[in-house]
Amino acid sequence: MSANVSKADDGYATAFYDGTDDMSRAAAAHFAPGLDASSLNIYLRDSARFKIRGQVLPIIAETKIIVAPKGSDLSEADYFIQPDASGAFEIRGLSTGSYVLLATAAAGTLSSDVMTINITDSDIVGVRLALQETMSVSGSLVLEGSPRANLSGYHVKLVRSSTEFEQKIDTRPAPDGTFTLERVVSLAEYDIVVEPLSPGTYVRSLKTGGLSILQGRSRLLPMQPLQIVLAMATNGLDVHVFTGPDAVAGAQVVLIPDVLMRRRGDRYITGFTNESGDVRLGGVPSGRYVAYAFEQIEPGANYELAYSPEAENRFRDHAVVLTVGEGGTKAIQLKVIPAAETAGGF
Repeated sequence: MSANVSKADDGYATAFYDGTDDMSRAAAAHFAPGLDASSLNIYLRDSARFKIRGQVLPIIAETKIIVAPKGSDLSEADYFIQPDASGAFEIRGLSTGSYVLLATAAAGTLSSDVMTINITDSDIVGVRLALQETMSVSGSLVLEGSPRANLSGYHVKLVRSSTEFEQKIDTRPAPDGTFTLERVVSLAEYDIVVEPLSPGTYVRSLKTGGLSILQGRSRLLPMQPLQIVLAMATNGLDVHVFTGPDAVAGAQVVLIPDVLMRRRGDRYITGFTNESGDVRLGGVPSGRYVAYAFEQIEPGANYELAYSPEAENRFRDHAVVLTVGEGGTKAIQLKVIPAAETAGGF
């Protein structure tokens, strides 16, 4: 965007390649060495503007209504309006597209749930945002086998599970592992993340009210503490990567966890082969995985294999399905996926 367009609805409306105003309908553009990108033109055009009208209830002084494009990080959103004395609000000058709304009050101790609004060709009226009390969630973090470990260097994060926006709640435990997460929305779904984890360390169990919520997309329960147990994985996997009769040096090997664990970042394992085409992946948590070897991929592109059936099907013939753990697979061989097949992304 040019320097004179400071916000999404100042001047021209936001435009995505190739000719849409909605990010969800944007066309992906792949880049690779030697690619002529001269055809990737984006044309700015003036467009009709619309309004969102609604009300926040109950009426609380200094209520803020955050409005942001769909896909935004609401933890960092800085654009908001305030309703009038009757709780009514009007957001003007919005171009077509998808937006998210969130109302908060009393320093975040009251919050609405996040609402998605799609603007097509008319004003949106009658929106209702209901403020509810947020809750505090206490919990404990334990490192298995190290009861006296100082755990204050970790962060415990609640990450909203929605793909329509980002929102995080972050806290640091006390040295004994106890912590409290504030301003938690009771009906929201969260993934629970512990960072930073050293190589081989993973979240073994995650419970609230006696229920396992390790797989994510979980609702936390009022008055029920969160119990998190970290552990060190001791499993190893030897991998040899080849193409034809030759070993492949410098290939990136990735392990994608079983479907039930794909929301857990600590279950994704990567490594690079040596000059003999070999790599030993250590600290692998027990479970089922799909293994791939790439001559070259973009950083973080392996996560797309977990969430894109198209990408998974594309490389199915190169994949090896295995189980790691007691009595599981100890060594595998992988045929490398050439760089030409992954240039510019999946």
